[in-house]
Amino acid sequence: MKTLYLMRHGKSSWDFPGLTDRERPLLDKGIERTEKRARELKETGVKLEAIWTSDAVRAMQTAEIVRNIFDLPEESVFVEPLIYDAEHVNDLRRVVLSVPDEFETMLLVGHNPLITELARIFTRNLLDEMSTSQIVAAEMAAQDAGIRAK
Repeated sequence: MKTLYLMRHGKSSWDFPGLTDRERPLLDKGIERTEKRARELKETGVKLEAIWTSDAVRAMQTAEIVRNIFDLPEESVFVEPLIYDAEHVNDLRRVVLSVPDEFETMLLVGHNPLITELARIFTRNLLDEMSTSQIVAAEMAAQDAGIRAK
């Protein structure tokens, strides 16, 4: 059984009108909330092995904060543009299912609305909308790619 954590990136800034959506950074509030959520997750005893993140600046900053709190090596973060460019929740599922078997516990940092849609699949629609920096856990049965909320 593999464990997947889904995380919506931290709260981002709209204060730079010259930046594209992909270039928007985290707000200080987003940094603080992400640090808090990552510490809370670590305190539960979770042992993350790898992080997959969108290539948007705010998502990569979120992943970097989590990486630092979990004291993971830099090479444990994988930047996947499809997470940002996804047009359907199945695009995110393909990213998750492409994770090498060697990783038992991973985090995927993504964007609304699709990160929430994927989380809703895992939680059987028990979730309205993921807030920024929110984390949802799911277990995956590798043999049949079945996924359920944890």
